[in-house]
Amino acid sequence: MSISKFIARRYVFSHGRHHFFSFIACLTSAGVALGSASMIVVLSVIGGFESEFRDRFLAANAHILMFNYPKGLDNYGEVSEKARSLLEQDSFQVTGVSPFIHMETMAKKHGGLVSTLVRGIHPSKREQVQPYEHLISPASSVDILEKEVMDYDPHRIPSVIMGVGLARLLDADVGDRLKFLVPSSQGSLGVYQTFKMIGTYDSGLSHYDNKLAIVSIPGAQQLFHMKGHVTGVEMGLVHPWRSHLAQQRLARSFQGMVIKNWKDYNQSFFEAIQYEKVLISLLVSLVALVSGFNILTTLFVSVFQKERDILLLMSLGSSKRQVMEIFLYQGLYIGVIGSIVGCIGAFLMAQAIDSYQFIRLPQVYMLAQLPVEFSPIVYGGTALGCVLIAICAGVLPAFAAIKGDVSMSLKSR
Repeated sequence: MSISKFIARRYVFSHGRHHFFSFIACLTSAGVALGSASMIVVLSVIGGFESEFRDRFLAANAHILMFNYPKGLDNYGEVSEKARSLLEQDSFQVTGVSPFIHMETMAKKHGGLVSTLVRGIHPSKREQVQPYEHLISPASSVDILEKEVMDYDPHRIPSVIMGVGLARLLDADVGDRLKFLVPSSQGSLGVYQTFKMIGTYDSGLSHYDNKLAIVSIPGAQQLFHMKGHVTGVEMGLVHPWRSHLAQQRLARSFQGMVIKNWKDYNQSFFEAIQYEKVLISLLVSLVALVSGFNILTTLFVSVFQKERDILLLMSLGSSKRQVMEIFLYQGLYIGVIGSIVGCIGAFLMAQAIDSYQFIRLPQVYMLAQLPVEFSPIVYGGTALGCVLIAICAGVLPAFAAIKGDVSMSLKSR
C-alpha cells in the first residue's frame, strides 16, 4: 500500500484527535449513500414499469404483422411460407407464423351496442407466434376454438372469448349468448350473428381488454363474409428487439402490403417512458451532486485541519503529487463507502417494495402494484457515477493542499 493511500485511510477512519473529521466524513458518506439509493430506487421503479408494460404489449401483440386491409389475403399460406423463408435466410429466428382476421363491429347482449374489435385466430398457430394461453380463462376455451378451426360447422353457434373489460361493459359471463352486428355491403342494418361466450381474455391493458373479442378464423370469416380470406399473417421472433430489422427485410420483398412491428403500435408510449426516465434521473441526480459538494466541503476542512501535517510531509520530502493523492484517495474512500451502503440500502428498499407491495397504484396506471426491476446496470452505473463525483470533488481540495494557504505557510516558515 502506498504512503498516500495509508495516510488517506488513517484520516478518514481516524479515532484520535481527528475524530471530528471522521464524524464529518461519516455524514458525507451517508449523503452519498442517500443520493445513490434514491437514484437506484427511482430508476428501478421506472425500469419496472417499462419491463412490465413491454411484456404485456408483447403478450398481446405479435412481433410482426403483414396485412392487406380491407381487401385481405387469399393466399396467406404462400405468404406465410415465403415470409418465414426470407427471414430465416437472414438469420432471423422465427417462432411461428399464423393467419389472423382483424375487423371492427358492434356487440350486444340485451341493451345498447358496444364497439368491438373482433380478432379471428388459429389457436395452435397463434400460440407458436406468441404464448397467450396464460391470459385466457378457463384454459379449456382455447381448445374449443381449436376444434372449431379443425371442424367448423356453420349451423352451430360459434364461440367467442371476450376481453374482461368488454364482458363487464356487456354484463356478460361465460355461457351467455352475445350478438355481433354483421356488416353488409348494401348498408342494411339489424342483422346479427349469435356467439356463445366461452372464456375471458385479460392482458392487463385496458385498451385491449375493453374492446377485444377473440373468435376462430372460420367464425370470423362467416361473420364478415370473407370466404377464405384473412386480413393478414402475424409472426413471432425469438429476439423481438430485432423486429424493426425483420420488418425492413420483408418490406423489400412484399410490395403493396402493410408491414408493422410491435413497436409501431406502442412507440409513443415507450418514448414517453424514456423521456420521463431521463427527466426524473436528472432531478434525482441533484441529490448526488449535493453529496459531491458535501465531499468538497469535507475535504477542504481536512486540508485546513491537516495543514501542519501537510507541511511536515512536504518538509520530509513528499512530492506535491503524493500530497494531492492523499485528498483524492479520501474522496475515493468516501464515495466508495457511500456507494456500497447506498446500493445495499436501495436493494433492501426495492426488495421490500417488491415483496410486500405496500404501495398501491390508482387504476389510471393499469397496474395494481408498484413494479420493481433489479438491474445490475442500474446499480453498477449509479455506484460508479457517485464514485466519480466523489473523486472529482477531491480535485480542488487536493490543489488547495499544495497551493494557496499551505504554500504561503511554507514561505512564511
